[in-house]
Amino acid sequence: MSSITIDPELKPGEFVIKSLFAEFAVLAEKKIEMVMAEPLEKPLSRSLQRGEDPQFDQLISSMSSIAEHCLPSLLRTLFDWYRRQSGTEDEPYEYRPRSSTKSKGDEQHR
Repeated sequence: MSSITIDPELKPGEFVIKSLFAEFAVLAEKKIEMVMAEPLEKPLSRSLQRGEDPQFDQLISSMSSIAEHCLPSLLRTLFDWYRRQSGTEDEPYEYRPRSSTKSKGDEQHR
């Protein structure tokens, strides 16, 4: 298993997101190992369906709730994790939030 470190100097919201994602990474890895150990006759959809793992279900639900309020921070955490996994974390990366996707025409129709 990979170790995940969380900086205690983070803002409270970012700390929560990173903590939940760290727990997600650990539980997802365990879930993958469990599925790989199951007989091939057991359908994958059954192993991954809701209700099979209440702890994992609750974690996914928590992440979904957080994503409703702070999706950019959650995505940034996901991309940082992906870069660490793929070994590209040393490559330069700049997060640039996009401006509002609504056009002026959308605002006038209100």
